[in-house]
Amino acid sequence: MKNILSCLLLFAFLVTSCNVTDLKPESSIASTQFWQSARQAEAGIVGVYSAFFTMAPPTPRCT
Repeated sequence: MKNILSCLLLFAFLVTSCNVTDLKPESSIASTQFWQSARQAEAGIVGVYSAFFTMAPPTPRCT
């Protein structure tokens, strides 16, 4: 009986949960909306280069 109740509760939860595929991402911009100006293009290039700098190992400084 406990197993049936657990299955019914799980089924009810899955059926009534929100549909996450309808949500729009808040942390990114679609490519059709982003490359509209030179400022946006520069921001994209800065983002690419900043990723390279964070991946590169630190270089020793000459003193």
